[in-house]
Amino acid sequence: MERNPIEKIPSIPSSSPSFLSQNQKWPPNSIHTTLSELKTQQRIALPLVAMNLTWFAKIAITTAFLGRLGELELAGGTLGFTFANVTGFAVLNGLCGAMEPICGQAYGAKNFKLLHKTLFMAILLLLLTTLPISFLWLSVDKILIHFGQQQEISIIAKKYLYYLLPDLVVTSFLSPLKAYLSSQSITVPVLFSSVLAVAFHVPINILLCKAKGLEGVSMAVWITDLIVVVLLGFHVLMTENSKGAQWKEGGWWDQQRPLTGSDCSNFAGHVA
Repeated sequence: MERNPIEKIPSIPSSSPSFLSQNQKWPPNSIHTTLSELKTQQRIALPLVAMNLTWFAKIAITTAFLGRLGELELAGGTLGFTFANVTGFAVLNGLCGAMEPICGQAYGAKNFKLLHKTLFMAILLLLLTTLPISFLWLSVDKILIHFGQQQEISIIAKKYLYYLLPDLVVTSFLSPLKAYLSSQSITVPVLFSSVLAVAFHVPINILLCKAKGLEGVSMAVWITDLIVVVLLGFHVLMTENSKGAQWKEGGWWDQQRPLTGSDCSNFAGHVA
C-alpha cells in the first residue's frame, strides 16, 4: 500500500514562548547605546525646553503689565494677544515647520547651498504671509463685535494689535533662524539670546508702559523679539564666516540661480 503523502512532510518544531525567549537576547552594548543617545537628546532638548519657558515668561510679564493699566486694558490686550497667537504667530510657525526637515537633510548631506536657499525661501514665504494677516488684524474690532464681544474691549484689542504689527515681520525672521539652527543641533545660542531678551523685557515694559501705556506694552513684545533676531543673526554670520572654505561652496551670495516663484511654491508644498 502507498503511504499517505501527509506522513512524508517533516514535523515543524513548535515555537513555544520558552523557545523564543532563549533565542531573543539584548545586544551587548544596548545599555551604553541607550545612555549615549539620551545624552545626545538631552543636549538638544533641554535648551529648547528652557527656550519655550522663556517664551511663556514673556507672556506672563506682558500680562502683568497689562493688568497694571486697568481691567479694560487687561481684557482687551489679552484678547488681542490671543487673537494674534491664533491667527498670526501660529500660522507663521506652522509654515516654518516645513523648513526643519529640509534643512536637516541638507545639513546631513553637506548641501550648504540648499541649506541657505531654504532659509531665504522660508523668510520670503513668511513675509508674504504677513500681508493678509495684517489686514485681518486691522479688522479685528469688526470681527469681535460681529461675534458678540463688547465694543470697548474690541477697540482696545485693535489698538493693541495695531502696535503689534511689526512683530509679524520680526517673527518672519525669528522662526526661520531658530529652525535653521536647531536643524543643525545648535540650540544653546537660541537659549542664551532668549534669556537675555526676556531679561530686557522687564525694563523695556517699565519704560514704555509709563510713556505710552497700552501701546508701549504692545511695542515691548516685538522689541524683545527683535533683540533675539539681532543676536541670532549676528551669531549665524560670525559662525559661518569663521568656517571659511567649508561654506564657500554654498556661500550666502554665491548661488547657482536666483530665487523664483517656483522655489517658494515648492517649499510651500511641503507644508501641505
